[in-house]
Amino acid sequence: MFSWAPYRPLFAASRVALLAVAIAAVATSCGNAGAWQYSLGEVALSHLSPFEQRVLAKRYVTYADLQEAGQVVAECLISSGFTIQHRNLDTPGPSGIMAGFTMPKDTPSKIVNARTDVELQCYADGNAIEEVWDLEHQPSAAEVHAAEMAFVACGRQAGVPLEPQADYQDAASAANDAQRNSTPATEQAALVTCEESFTAKTPQALPGLQQALDHLKIPGSGS
Repeated sequence: MFSWAPYRPLFAASRVALLAVAIAAVATSCGNAGAWQYSLGEVALSHLSPFEQRVLAKRYVTYADLQEAGQVVAECLISSGFTIQHRNLDTPGPSGIMAGFTMPKDTPSKIVNARTDVELQCYADGNAIEEVWDLEHQPSAAEVHAAEMAFVACGRQAGVPLEPQADYQDAASAANDAQRNSTPATEQAALVTCEESFTAKTPQALPGLQQALDHLKIPGSGS
């Protein structure tokens, strides 16, 4: 038996993976060429779950909505046979959840891939809520700089070898290298904490999301 959890390199474009289900749906309905006529923001709001429709009918997201989105995703994952391996307390939404499952070592890749698809579907049940929350809470340039400097300091404290003049890019690269290599578990855990703190402070809005939200049509809501 082996336990499977998604490999999550620091600062990877995880949103692209979480949007894969929606992109595939748009491509199916419009054709592959038509799918890329849409912005990532439009794709993120193109196939909303009933929960997402209910929340986004009012065109804004509260902290309670964000927490509920995380709970919706967690419940979907658990009911689908996944184990919640980690919850980021700084990010109560879907992106703060890491899940995994156990399968025999000789499980065909087709079955493993099918389980991954189920996982992505669960995230898709609440991911749009977090995207809109992030849109509404964009950091200032000063806040981003402060978060970058805090990450450098956190990386040093976690044991990442950095030059005295190292900046955020240096620290991020070194942290990724440390995650890929045989880094002690304690250092790995410390780096995850550094990453979680940084990403919680520097949410990035998807291109075109505000326009997509402004023109969003919720069936039966009158909006």
